[in-house]
Amino acid sequence: MWELLELAYRSGGGCVTNFEKWWPALACDPEYDPATIFAATDTTGKLVGIALCWRLPFVKDLAVAPQWRMQGLGEALLQQAFVHFHQRGDVSIDLKVYADNPAVRLYRRVGMLIVP
Repeated sequence: MWELLELAYRSGGGCVTNFEKWWPALACDPEYDPATIFAATDTTGKLVGIALCWRLPFVKDLAVAPQWRMQGLGEALLQQAFVHFHQRGDVSIDLKVYADNPAVRLYRRVGMLIVP
């Protein structure tokens, strides 16, 4: 999971610390819940996309491997998260993103709204 996040954020839009700091911080966070990790793999089982969400309805990280972008994978991962949180009774889901991040188009396409 860390390798995909590091690869996806290498070109901008976010960052992750080194694994030795990242994993303990994530695993010990009270909002961390493995049930809110939505993943996509290729035919060999390699992780190519992930929506890492918090226990609260919040997308912490959405990352797709560069060669898998623009194929609907990010949208599919978000839809999985939306269904999960909807089934729990949540009526909205949040995320934070830089205004110049190209993913903003994806978020708008799936119905997310910009909140100042």
